[in-house]
Amino acid sequence: MTIKKKARKFIAAALTLTILLLQSGCFDRRELDTIAIVVGVGLDKGSEDDNVMVTLQMANIGAAEQTDPQSASTGASSFINVSEEGPAVNFAVRTMQNKVSRKIYLAHNKVIVIGEEMAKRGVSDVLDFFVRASEARLIVNLFIAEGEAVDILGTSTNLEQLPSSEIQELIRDQDITSTAPNVTELDFVTTMVGKATEAFAPIITIVEDNGDKHLKVSGTAVFKDTKLTGKLDDFETQGMLHIQDRFNRGVLFLTVEDTPATIEITDSKTRLQPEVFTDGTVMMHIKLNVSIGLGDQGPGINLFTPAGMEKIKAAVSDAVKQQIARSIEKAKEYNTDIFGFGQSLSRYYPKQWKDMEDKWDELFQTVQYDVEIKVIPEFKGRTSTFINPK
Repeated sequence: MTIKKKARKFIAAALTLTILLLQSGCFDRRELDTIAIVVGVGLDKGSEDDNVMVTLQMANIGAAEQTDPQSASTGASSFINVSEEGPAVNFAVRTMQNKVSRKIYLAHNKVIVIGEEMAKRGVSDVLDFFVRASEARLIVNLFIAEGEAVDILGTSTNLEQLPSSEIQELIRDQDITSTAPNVTELDFVTTMVGKATEAFAPIITIVEDNGDKHLKVSGTAVFKDTKLTGKLDDFETQGMLHIQDRFNRGVLFLTVEDTPATIEITDSKTRLQPEVFTDGTVMMHIKLNVSIGLGDQGPGINLFTPAGMEKIKAAVSDAVKQQIARSIEKAKEYNTDIFGFGQSLSRYYPKQWKDMEDKWDELFQTVQYDVEIKVIPEFKGRTSTFINPK
């Protein structure tokens, strides 16, 4: 057999094998009309003490087919919520399959909302399933509800079709206000199992304006070990985020020389430097660089001047120090190190930390701190004076 004939046979065999492989398709492919796509999960305390109530929000793909193209309206909701109670999350989800005509599919889940009573009981058991399940993603956003998670997932939305999508967008918008921490399931679980810091999560609640109910993400739920132990308000949350170097942007409403003004914090960088004295006392040096802008001002002195800027810098420094002080005071009240002070000590003083680790609950209460803030004005705008009719 000539070399050319051998080459032709080889090419023919290779082409045949390629075609066969292409024809085989994806072995684990799932058709869209065979799966129930979960986009939100709610976890509440069950009617019995040790039970959990699981609520799954599923996208109603068929709703689009039921829309009247002439009126652009639909009689079907864009989502379906199904709940089931059981002794464990996995058991409840599997039992729920009896109520759902399609296979429950978790890979596209966006959020996990844990009810307040469930959080107080402890969250390690209910999160275990989502850590183990191969379909479930660990990057979903985690929230603690004021009230029950099932109510949160059932609240009508303003701009998004799905409550879960609106919840996810609300936490993404926190980059602008920094009044709630953006926490994923992976962040939460990793922190919860560590010894050097405690877990925390954003709070979601239902608020009512002019008779209309909508969702709001604001504040921080603070945990001790695996249980919800307290809450921080917006002001205290901003202090916590400053310490953690997780503060992005935000606003402060201040009165400077009897002049009301909105100050925009455009950037904030924090360096945490622990110090351990010979007597064992722990000091945390908190150093911040805070960039600010003047959002608006009321009648009074012109703040868009060198002298005005100096007054604003002093006022901002005082306000941020108050936020930090309030957050540390609350954390000590709950005896929960949400700042990562212990984690910082373990990096800078690994030998001393070995002796401190087992008694950190007691030592955390005695931690001292000082705050050094450098305020950097970056004033921009079309006018340098207050609008004052003559």
